[in-house]
Amino acid sequence: MWASLISLVSLGGFAAATCIGNTHLERRSEGGEAFGYGFDNGPLRWHALSPANSICATGKHQSPIDVDSHIQNAPKALNIRLTDRLSGTFVNKGTTLQVTTAANSSQYIDLSGTRYNLKNVHFHTPSEHHLAGEHFPLEMHLVHQSANESLLVLGLLFNIVASAQQSGGLLKQLGDYAPRLTSEGVDITEKELDLGSLVKDLLPEDLGRYSGSLTTPPCSESVMWLVARKPRNIDVASYDKLKKTMKFNSRFAAGPPDSDNIVHMLANKL
Repeated sequence: MWASLISLVSLGGFAAATCIGNTHLERRSEGGEAFGYGFDNGPLRWHALSPANSICATGKHQSPIDVDSHIQNAPKALNIRLTDRLSGTFVNKGTTLQVTTAANSSQYIDLSGTRYNLKNVHFHTPSEHHLAGEHFPLEMHLVHQSANESLLVLGLLFNIVASAQQSGGLLKQLGDYAPRLTSEGVDITEKELDLGSLVKDLLPEDLGRYSGSLTTPPCSESVMWLVARKPRNIDVASYDKLKKTMKFNSRFAAGPPDSDNIVHMLANKL
C-alpha cells in the first residue's frame, strides 16, 4: 500500500485540470496562484496556493475515491433523463475540454425527488475515480445543479476499443472536434449532441453513490456523486485526439469517505 502511495506522490508534478466549469459553477481558486498539476501548483500544493483551498488537504469527504463494494448503490428513486439529443458548445477551458449545454436544456437527473439539471460535461484523463482498485484511460463528468444550487455529478469511466462503432456518440463527436480545440477559449457549437447512447442502460444498482467534493480547488465538499461501476467505451482514434489536446488532468484518489486524505498525509511525512 505504502509503495503505491509513494508512486502517487512521485507523479505529483505532471498535469492540469478542472471540475465544475460554467459561470458560478466554476469554483476555482481565488486570491492565490492558479492551480494546475505541475510541481509547484499540482494537487499536493493546492492547499498552499490560497487559504480558500485548505480543505483540499484537510477535507474528509474529498473526491475522487475508489468505488468498491463498500460504496452503496444509488437509491431506487432515481430517474436519469439524459436520453435526448441536445444543443451545446464544445470549449477548450485551458484545463479540460468541456461541453456547455444550452440554457433551455431539458436534460436532468431526479434523485429522491430532487431535480438536478445538466449544466456541463467535461473530461479527465486518465480517470480520477477507480473501480474496485482499477483506473481507466478516461473519465467523463456530467455536472448537474438543483434549484438550491446543490451539485450532483455523474461519473462515467471509459475503456479504449478499436472500432468507432463501439464508441459512445458524444465521444466520437468530441474526438472529431478536438483537433480544432487546441487553444484555450476556442469553442464550437453543435446542435445535436448524443448523450443518450452513454447512459440509456444505467440502473440504480449500476451506480455507486457517495458524498464527496469538487476534484479541483477549492475542493468544496457536499457534492453528490454517482459513479458508474462498469466502464463505457471510447474508440482509440477519438481517445488519441482527445488526450493530445487535453493532456493529463487527473487528481489522485483521496481515500475512503470520512477519512483523512492519505496522499496529503504521506506528502507531509516526506
